Amino acid sequence: MEVQESGDIGSLNQTLKLMGYNRDLQLDQAAPFSLSVYTVRSIVSLTPRPVVVDSELINKAICRLAVEKGMAIKVKNLNDLSLHQHQLNHRVTIVVQNKSHSTVKVRLDCSKSENCTSHQHSLDCEVEVPPKNSVVGHHLLQLIPSIPWKVDCVPSLILL
Repeated sequence: MEVQESGDIGSLNQTLKLMGYNRDLQLDQAAPFSLSVYTVRSIVSLTPRPVVVDSELINKAICRLAVEKGMAIKVKNLNDLSLHQHQLNHRVTIVVQNKSHSTVKVRLDCSKSENCTSHQHSLDCEVEVPPKNSVVGHHLLQLIPSIPWKVDCVPSLILL
C-alpha cells in the first residue's frame, strides 16, 4: 500500500526493515516465538492465521528471491515449468515458475515432509500459475523448533 500511495520503493524497504526483514527478505531482526496458554476453567481453542498481504509487489519480491537464490527443479522435465525451493533456517518458500504462454495448474504434495506446517490449508495443495509468471506455492515453517524438520515436495502437472 505504501508503494501504491507514494510510488517510493524506499518506503517499502523501510517498512520491511521495521518488521525485521533485510533486503533479501530474510527475517534477521526478529525471532519466531511460541505461545503457551494455560487456563483453569475454560477450554481455549487457538487457530494460527496467515499474515495476509494483498501487495502484488511483496509477492513478486518473494517469488524473485526464491527464483534467484533457491534450488530449482524442472516439473515433469518441462523447460518452461520449474519449482524453486528457497530454504532459510526458519522457513522454506516454494515457488512455481511458469515461463510458457499458457496457464498451468501444479499440485505440490509436501505431505511427506516432517515437523512442518504451511500457510496453505494443507501440505498437499494445488496452485494455478498464469503464463510468464511465478506463484508462491508454500511457505513452510517448522512446527517444533527443538525437533529436526525435513521438507519433501513432489510437484505434478494437472491438465486443465
